[in-house]
Amino acid sequence: MASWPKMISTKDLSYIEDMFKWNDTTLKKVAHYLDMCEDENLCNLLENTRDIVENNACKLIKLLESGVK
Repeated sequence: MASWPKMISTKDLSYIEDMFKWNDTTLKKVAHYLDMCEDENLCNLLENTRDIVENNACKLIKLLESGVK
C-alpha cells in the first residue's frame, strides 16, 4: 500500500477547508429544518442526514489526526 505524504499541500488544505465548510453549512441547515419539521418521516430523514454528515466530519478529523503521528 502506498504511504501518505507527511505534509498537506496548499491545494489539499483548501479542499479540506471546503469540506468542513460544506459539513458545517449542511449541519446548520438540517438543524434549522428539524426545528420546523412536523412530518415524522421527514424528521427521520433529516436526523439520518445529520448523522451521516457528523460521521463524515469525524472520519475527516481522524484521517487528519492519523497523519500527525
